Amino acid sequence: TRARDLADSADKDIAGTLTVDSFAATDGSTITVNDNSVALDLICTDTDASQGPILRLSRDVAGAASDIIGTVQYYGQDVAGNDAQYVELEARVEDATDGSEEGRLDIKVLRSGIARSIMNAMPTETVFNEGSQDLDFRVESDNLTHALFVQGSNGFIGIGDTPTQKLDVSGAGRFVRTTNLANVILETTDTDANEGPVLDFYRNPGQAGADDDKLGVIQFRGLNDASEDTIFSTLDTRIVDASDGTEDGRTQLTVIKAGVLVNVLNADMGIGEIVINDGSKDIDFRVESDNDTHAFFIDGADG
Repeated sequence: TRARDLADSADKDIAGTLTVDSFAATDGSTITVNDNSVALDLICTDTDASQGPILRLSRDVAGAASDIIGTVQYYGQDVAGNDAQYVELEARVEDATDGSEEGRLDIKVLRSGIARSIMNAMPTETVFNEGSQDLDFRVESDNLTHALFVQGSNGFIGIGDTPTQKLDVSGAGRFVRTTNLANVILETTDTDANEGPVLDFYRNPGQAGADDDKLGVIQFRGLNDASEDTIFSTLDTRIVDASDGTEDGRTQLTVIKAGVLVNVLNADMGIGEIVINDGSKDIDFRVESDNDTHAFFIDGADG
């Protein structure tokens, strides 16, 4: 059948297979199937590596900003048999200026009977959930269901898990900087005289604490002259007595000496003492005053 034959009469119904070299429809057309077969199949037999079949939506008029230039609408019926548009892809002109044209693509999904924008791709940004709905944003990885998660109800952000704080990270983190400026800054804008920024080390094993549980360690690492990763100092805090109402703790400061970490300060409330040089090493103890370098001095070699 040739294109001119189709133009000979209006409202032509065609059953079966129609093969044409090309045709142009100047009015709306409907393709209906009564099974799950493909309603429209675009096939390209070109053998090069360029574009295959092309579906072009073209609004053939002089454009202006915010013009909608095409939509793809997905319709179905609700339980009452009413037609409902469940999903829509909407493209529009963002800037129609010749030589600096810009576009926009908005994906909308029906939610509680209202079409909501779930992703809006614009020239300067891509926005998810632009309508500020209670919609979670979740990215999965090969082994994590919440590799990245933004909770729609409160804006909390989780990495590796569902967040319970403004930023909740499950797993180790690393902050790398190529300058001598701070890698991490804790800042509070509270104006009262109470606590400022708080760095909280919290051990939560999911069960009751026990004596000698480590609560946290700060390690200072670097490379020695053989480029070996070396711990040069640690600050170690642990439970001495976990008894409810009579808890005791201990904080220990160690520094490397001759290749071995030595205990230079041990504050142990289990025995009620603060010990300098608890490992009995040859380490001097010296206190300076305003005008005396040895106001108080203990020689580590002989005491």
